[in-house]
Amino acid sequence: MHPVLLNLGPITIYSYGFFLALAYLFATYVLWCEGKKQGYPEEKLLDFSIISLLAALVGGRVFYVLINLKQFSGDLRSIFYVWEGGFAYYGGLVLVFLVSVYFLRKWRFSFLQIADIGSLSVLVAIIFAKVGSFLSGNDYGTLTKLPWGVTFSYLEGKRHPVQLYEAVFAAVLLIFLYLYYKKNIKSVNFRSGAVFFHFLLFSSLGRFVFEFFRGDSSYLGPLKLASVISFILAL
Repeated sequence: MHPVLLNLGPITIYSYGFFLALAYLFATYVLWCEGKKQGYPEEKLLDFSIISLLAALVGGRVFYVLINLKQFSGDLRSIFYVWEGGFAYYGGLVLVFLVSVYFLRKWRFSFLQIADIGSLSVLVAIIFAKVGSFLSGNDYGTLTKLPWGVTFSYLEGKRHPVQLYEAVFAAVLLIFLYLYYKKNIKSVNFRSGAVFFHFLLFSSLGRFVFEFFRGDSSYLGPLKLASVISFILAL
């Protein structure tokens, strides 16, 4: 656990915030690079990147706060302390989806083509974000006796490094979907949305599995909320 990456006098650089910044920059590069190849204007792609970032931050934070209200009841100002972590993946995904539908229709872009490229961008972002989560101690795992278990200063016992499991899974999925994307766009039977729907399926199945190793999950009755959402998206 290493929540503070660097101290430069009065300036503190937090691990989570630093890796979120890297996640955004590399994800934007993928969107810009691949979108430009498909003939989309560069300035609109960069506008879309900024819009998606804001939607992801707002949606992810709002959903996280809603499912963890007790955590913020003592100090409502902490709701805005985003540099300390605390984002719900599906909250960000839903709001990005809704905002994307609006702007892509307004600009007359192909939603499914951008969604294909956006899926690759999201996976790139997940890799960096999960490394940041691991360093900051967010999204921690359940107790384990396995030799690669890790300890966090504010938790008892060794824990599954589930953040790293998810980062590795996202990296592997990114490689396969990128190769599939390249093959698909060169095919005479090209299908827009093919990468996007494969992304939804496999990323949701992966999240469903990793929820068994998460130690900070929110519940919907006896079921883990993320597991329910993952199952629905996979279907």
